[in-house]
Amino acid sequence: MLALIGKAKKYTCFDFVESAFLVDIEVTVPIFNKEGIYYRWAHKSIMEYFNAEFICNDVKEKQKEILMKFYESDSNSKYRNVLDLCFDIDSKTFKKVIIYKLVNDYINYCKKHYQPHNNYNVPTSLILNRLAFSFSGQNTIKIGKIVDANFSDDFFKGLVPELENEFADTTNLSFVSLTATTSGEIAHFKKYERFHVIIEILKSNNVDIFEEYKTINITNKLKYLPRDKFYIINDDVNHPLNSKECFETVNNLINDSRFGDRSRDKLLSLTKCEKMKEIIEREINDEISDEELLSNLL
Repeated sequence: MLALIGKAKKYTCFDFVESAFLVDIEVTVPIFNKEGIYYRWAHKSIMEYFNAEFICNDVKEKQKEILMKFYESDSNSKYRNVLDLCFDIDSKTFKKVIIYKLVNDYINYCKKHYQPHNNYNVPTSLILNRLAFSFSGQNTIKIGKIVDANFSDDFFKGLVPELENEFADTTNLSFVSLTATTSGEIAHFKKYERFHVIIEILKSNNVDIFEEYKTINITNKLKYLPRDKFYIINDDVNHPLNSKECFETVNNLINDSRFGDRSRDKLLSLTKCEKMKEIIEREINDEISDEELLSNLL
């Protein structure tokens, strides 16, 4: 590596010590990881790495504004790696901007949906789980005959015309899971909101606003519902999927990670989000107080 740096140095106008430069790219600004006798990029995309460095360091005065634009973008999935790197580089600012905005949005969402006065006649814990499942996107299930015996991974393509008839806009609509029951299949589809990407980033970084969710075995308590139709899940107390008999089964059906990485079986916790909101507000107020004290001393 030192030999390569020495060769590259000849094509620049900079004067530097090769060994010091190597320390910089391995430790100070870790662009490469050394694995035995090999060097690998420390990040999936070097362009995304430098984008994140630029946001967090070079345009510090606009960092909060840029992060908020990422958060509010309906296509923020394209910037997931950049956002993840921004968390690594400057978690303090990320916390004050992205995490603070998310927990506030979730708290406000919970105040407006699945309200107790509607009397769903189910335990509060199930209501809180449904809120968390619904916040990241619109859930829809279809009950009935969905695929033939020759099941293939691309069967979703065959449902596209039917989905387009059902939904005015199929952008960000994804097939999530298929559950086989004695009376037919139950397919779960989800139209993901922009919050989904942020939530996944915070899960992977173990931010303390989640609680574990344990999926129970799914029993077919939906067998008496009409077949071969889509059910868009909402908080209408009269919705057939919100009945006392169906509520928990539906929660388990719309668990995004049911067939994926079990470590992802985490849901936003309203209590923890409220606590995080208080912590961040306290930290912001402390910073303001410190700045005011310093300004008075100067």
